[in-house]
Amino acid sequence: YCSCTGYGQTGPYSQRVGHDINHMGVSVILGVTGRHLGTPVVPGVPVADMTSGVFCALSICAALAGRMQSGEGRYIDISMTDCMVSYMHVHASALFGKNKASLPISGGHIRYETYETKDGKFITIGNVEDKFWFNFCDLIGRDDLKAYSFESSQNQETVREEIKKLFRKKTKEEWIALLEDTDTCYGPVNELDDVFADPQIKHREMYFEIDHPVEGNVGQIALPVKFSEQSQTLRSPPPTLGQHTDEVLRKAGYSPQEIGELKKLSVV
Repeated sequence: YCSCTGYGQTGPYSQRVGHDINHMGVSVILGVTGRHLGTPVVPGVPVADMTSGVFCALSICAALAGRMQSGEGRYIDISMTDCMVSYMHVHASALFGKNKASLPISGGHIRYETYETKDGKFITIGNVEDKFWFNFCDLIGRDDLKAYSFESSQNQETVREEIKKLFRKKTKEEWIALLEDTDTCYGPVNELDDVFADPQIKHREMYFEIDHPVEGNVGQIALPVKFSEQSQTLRSPPPTLGQHTDEVLRKAGYSPQEIGELKKLSVV
């Protein structure tokens, strides 16, 4: 079986309580996010909470595959903080390699940045490779900017202000239309009420609705993994609290009398 806790089952922090922000702070993720702004930036989603489950699922699958070969089971100890530390490989390579420069992927580089548009929206630019950056420079008519290497973050402030002014001349949709089919790395910064209307998200069918017996028609986010021959047929809406308790316990072999006893003891 598998446990997933903030700091794992061992070590000086193992009994420490915490939430996502604490785990990301220990793991350096907050330390490298927002550095160009002068203060750590807390992500808008609980990264450690949400993605540690993926580590759990993969580890369980690996343990099951191993059991089929060896006949032995495993106990899996997952630390959310450990998972977040494993995400730091790009930055850590600079530390381990000593002479290697860490890629400026944490914001602050003109080639990997968000820019505000005329209507107060934002566009992402992620032109790490020269070929994409050169195409972007050609699009905006700034051949002189091709000299700015992604590996270097020096002497960018003046140019950054020029690019900011340029992006403020068009709306987000005008920029999206202009950047379409230009072989550059770009995209909109969607708001919550934009994302499910985004043509790519709609095409991938990441939104659907269910008829809930209590809440009525409720929107849902679909499974992000697409299998061949996959059916999106919904078997049932999310259950109400305790709706299937008796059914699950009966399938587990408990008698009606035993289930009644568990309820009296407030076990279920």
